[in-house]
Amino acid sequence: YQVAAQKLRCIAASVVQLNELNDIALLKFDEPIEMKLPPNLFGELDRVFPGAPIAHLGYPFGNTRNLVLAIRSGCLAAKLENVNGVRQLYVESVAYSGAAGGPLLDVARGNIIGLINSQLGLLPKSADDKGGFSVPLQTDLSFATPIQSVMQLLEKQKQPSAG
Repeated sequence: YQVAAQKLRCIAASVVQLNELNDIALLKFDEPIEMKLPPNLFGELDRVFPGAPIAHLGYPFGNTRNLVLAIRSGCLAAKLENVNGVRQLYVESVAYSGAAGGPLLDVARGNIIGLINSQLGLLPKSADDKGGFSVPLQTDLSFATPIQSVMQLLEKQKQPSAG
C-alpha cells in the first residue's frame, strides 16, 4: 500500500460545466495531465440493449483509504427517460456509494457507456453516526447517466463563448 500511496497526488480542479438534472459536472484541472486514451474510449449507447453485460468500478462504501478498487458486473436492465427529459440507465448491479462518478462499461465492446450516479437502497446513517450510508438487505438497483450527456457538456465547453 505504501508504494501505491506514493504514486497518488492531489490536483486542484474547478467546475467548468454543470448539469444538475443529470447530477454531473465537468472539471478542469489546474495543471496539465498527460494521458493516452484509446480512440474508442466512449461507446455508442444505441448499440447496447437491455440484457447486455456491463461492469462498473468504484471503492466499496466510498472507502479510498485502503486503495481497494472493486469491479462489479451485471446487466443493463433498461434505458429510461423521465418527464423532465432526463435520461438514465437502469443497471442490475450493486453500485455502492464509492462507485458514484465511476465509469459504466459495455463489457462486449470494452468502452464507457455511462457514469454511475445514484442508486436506490442506500439509506443515510443516523445523524450521530457522522455521515455515510448504511446498506439495507437488497441494493441491486443502480442508475447511470448515459455517456452522451457527458459528451454534451464537453461539446458545450469547446464552443466559443458569445460576447
